[in-house]
Amino acid sequence: MISILKDIYKVWINEYKLVFRDVGALIFIIFLPLAYPILYSLIYNREVVKDVPVAIVDECRTPMSRQYARMLDATEQVRIADYAANMQDARRLMAEREAFGIVYLPNEFSRKVGRGEQAEMQVYCDMSVMLRYKNVLTAITAVNAELGGKVQMSKVTQLENPPSGGVMPIPFRMVPVGNSAMGMGSAIIPGILALILQQAFLLCIACVSATSRERKLRHNGYDHRRVNTGAFATLIGKAMCYVSLMVLPMIYLWRFVPIIFSFPQHGDVWHVILLGMPYMLAVAFFGLTLQTLVRKREAVFTVLVVTSVFFLFLSGISWPRYAMSGFWTFVGDLIPSTWAVQAIWGINSMGASLAQQREAYIAIWALVGVYFVTSYLVLKFVDGQKREPEVSEGN
Repeated sequence: MISILKDIYKVWINEYKLVFRDVGALIFIIFLPLAYPILYSLIYNREVVKDVPVAIVDECRTPMSRQYARMLDATEQVRIADYAANMQDARRLMAEREAFGIVYLPNEFSRKVGRGEQAEMQVYCDMSVMLRYKNVLTAITAVNAELGGKVQMSKVTQLENPPSGGVMPIPFRMVPVGNSAMGMGSAIIPGILALILQQAFLLCIACVSATSRERKLRHNGYDHRRVNTGAFATLIGKAMCYVSLMVLPMIYLWRFVPIIFSFPQHGDVWHVILLGMPYMLAVAFFGLTLQTLVRKREAVFTVLVVTSVFFLFLSGISWPRYAMSGFWTFVGDLIPSTWAVQAIWGINSMGASLAQQREAYIAIWALVGVYFVTSYLVLKFVDGQKREPEVSEGN
C-alpha cells in the first residue's frame, strides 16, 4: 500500500512538471479559462435590446390608429423611427438600416375595431438578430392586449346596467423567474462556464499525452519523462494532478465571472462547490479516456477543439434536451458538461438546491465511475510503455 501511494505521488508531481513545461498545455488551462468567459460575456453585453426602431405605415389615419402608434412608441421594446407614407418608403428605411421592423395598419383598422370585428394588421421584422424580432413581437402583443382591453371596457360602460364595480381586463405583467435581467448573457453564459472548464482540461490532457507519444516514437516506444509504474497508480496520480489544477479555474469561472458581469447567483455557493467535486473528477477521467484519440500535438485542434460546439448543442443551451431524439439524448448523457450545465443553471439562475438537482449530481458521479474504468483500460492496454530504466535528462 505504501509503495502504491509513493507511486501515485511520483506520478502526480511528474505530471505537474509535464504540464508546466508545456507552453501549449499552459495556454489551455490559463489563457482559455481566463479569456473566454470575458470574451463571451462582453459579446452579450448589453444583455437586452431596447428601443428597436420600427417604421409605421398608417393608412387608417384615425385617432385610434394614432393612439396605437403612441402606445407602441411608449413601450421599452421599440420606438417609432419614422412614419412612412407607404410600404415602399418603409422598405427603403429597412434597407438603409434606419428601421428593423414595419407595422402596417390598413385603412379599415379602426372601422373593424369599432364594429367589434377582428381587425387585421401586418408586422414585418428583420430576422438577422433574433432579439430585435423578439422585441417587436413582444411590444405588438402587449399593445394589442392593452388596446383590446380598453375597447372591451368602453363597450361594457355603455351598457344600461353595467356590472357593479366595473369590469377590468386581465392585467398583462411579465415576471422574470431566475433571469431577472431577461438577457441572453444571463441565460446562457452560466452554462457555458461549465463547458469551458471541461474543454480547457480536455485540451490540456490531450496535449500532454500527445507530447508523450511523440517522445515514444523518438525512443522506440519509451517515454523517459514518464514514471514507470502500474496503470492504477498512473491513473490516480494524473487525475489528482488535473483535479488540483482545476480548482482555481473552477472558482474563477463559477464564482467570480458571474460577480463581475452580474449574472444571477441565487443558489448556495456550497452547493456549487459540492457539485464541482465530482465534476472535476469526471472531466479528468473523461480527458484521460479521450486522450487516446490524439496521436500528435497538432491533432488536438482537429480532434478535440471541434467537440466544443458539439458538446454545447448537446447540453441543451441552444435546444432543449427533451426535444432531441433518444439517440442524441443518450450521447449527451455521456458528457459530463451536459449534466453540469443543467445543474449550474438550476442552482445559480433558479436558486435550486443540490437535492433538487440530484439527478444531475448522481449522473455526474456515475460518469466518474464509467470514465474511471475506461481511462484505466486505456492506460493499461493502449498507452502502456516498455519497462526501461528512467532517464533524468534528454528529449
